[in-house]
Amino acid sequence: MASGASGGMGAIVADLGANLVAVLVILVAVASLGQTRNPQQTPSVAAAVDAAPLSGRDQSDLLYLRLRPDPGVLTIELTDGGAFVPKGGVLLPLDRLPPPWPPRAAVYVFSPRHYATLRALAEARALAMQEITVPDALRRTPPVALASGFSTAFLALPTTADPASIRPALLRLLTAGPGSAALDDASASDGLASRIARSLRPVLNLCLFVSGLALLRRLRRATNSAAAARAPTAPSSRHAFLR
Repeated sequence: MASGASGGMGAIVADLGANLVAVLVILVAVASLGQTRNPQQTPSVAAAVDAAPLSGRDQSDLLYLRLRPDPGVLTIELTDGGAFVPKGGVLLPLDRLPPPWPPRAAVYVFSPRHYATLRALAEARALAMQEITVPDALRRTPPVALASGFSTAFLALPTTADPASIRPALLRLLTAGPGSAALDDASASDGLASRIARSLRPVLNLCLFVSGLALLRRLRRATNSAAAARAPTAPSSRHAFLR
């Protein structure tokens, strides 16, 4: 009986191992669908500059200026390739912009690589800069050379004369996060994979929970069977009377 119980326990352990391997394979496969390959970035060092942090409203208003430019504010996108000014859907190098320049600039930082150069140029031109690091959720994925670093979804946000008009839609984009299908047509497949992975996660958790309950039941039965096999046989009533 002991050998039979040991064999039953071995079968249970083998079944559990096979089930866990299958579940892990599914998890890895689903997770790999939502992964995107990030291009190798060149490490850079930006000069330390003391600047007052912007409030949430100020950041929203600064993003509004990218969608609805103000003639008195110069729009600059700071990317890994340098400082650029968006003109007619493309980016023009800032150093090729003819004077006169507006006294103020709204700077949208995608990469700090050329920040020190931009800062020196702004000081030489007496340009007052207000800057924001663009969240990943608003960036184009993948980046396109000489095109805006903002996602097409962000650039398509409707605007009115009120800067607060973009805040509800802007909040939805930020909540969706990077890689969402709503952010960029180029990343639509990644967004679909992310949604599939998120929808399957509760199902996989439920499968693990049910498998755990089934395992506990089988282990309890096997333990009870082994205990019954090891228990001594109860004496007959005749032997008990003789005692």
